[in-house]
Amino acid sequence: MVFAGEGDGQQPGIFHRPNRENRTQGFYFFWGYNRASFTKSNIHVHGPEYEFTVYNVVAHDRPTPVTDEAYYNPKFLTIPQFNFRFGYVINTKWAVSVGWDHMKYVMDDGQIAELSGYINHPTNTKYNGSYLREPMKLTPDLFKFEHTDGLNVASVDVERTFPLWSSKRQLFSLHSVNGAGTGVVIPRTDVRVVGVGLNNHWNVAGYHLNAKTAIRFEFLRNGFFQLESRAGYVNLPNVLIQNDKEHRIDHHFFFLEGYAVIGMFLKVNK
Repeated sequence: MVFAGEGDGQQPGIFHRPNRENRTQGFYFFWGYNRASFTKSNIHVHGPEYEFTVYNVVAHDRPTPVTDEAYYNPKFLTIPQFNFRFGYVINTKWAVSVGWDHMKYVMDDGQIAELSGYINHPTNTKYNGSYLREPMKLTPDLFKFEHTDGLNVASVDVERTFPLWSSKRQLFSLHSVNGAGTGVVIPRTDVRVVGVGLNNHWNVAGYHLNAKTAIRFEFLRNGFFQLESRAGYVNLPNVLIQNDKEHRIDHHFFFLEGYAVIGMFLKVNK
């Protein structure tokens, strides 16, 4: 076995072949699945018939059961909470990438949360009135809210790779990967306000900032398996309630995401 910095003076790694001084550029891609958690958030809802804020709302993700057909039937490949990324490797240390993280954000039905504002709906009058930090049970006939198709994070990342270990022939190696990125958030939101709403179309609802760290096991030079965690901030000032009508929701929160992926390097010599 050979560790980073030992051996013939050459730095081991997937992009360095023995007895070659030049580094290799190229591309990579990966596919995998995630779990995510979210901080509580204040959700501001506004439209012609209402304007109110629900405070400290609790939400969770909604993973597809591992026995589901979606994991092996290509027809349903995008139903689970998945991650896809395509990157360009600049050298043995640096890479840039673009990716799509398909998370799901589901407000817990039945929770008790404080509500401030007013509701003055012309047909569904059950909740009409003014509220000031009034504890309310969030049931679908009052307020249902979820990004289940989903909380889609499109990001551009910069990544730095640190070699940790390599086998003598460099067929297997271990690396630490760290990075940061930003981009837009494109949710498809299923929402009901006093019973009125729909599963809206996808739209650019806001932006995010994130940082990530990963452990990557590379094998047979081109393949790799990676365990990664990503933490970030999401700000969504333009969430749809009834597609293109003037009804909107805005909220912001922090998230923590963990995922496992498998991928491949596609090398191009300089």
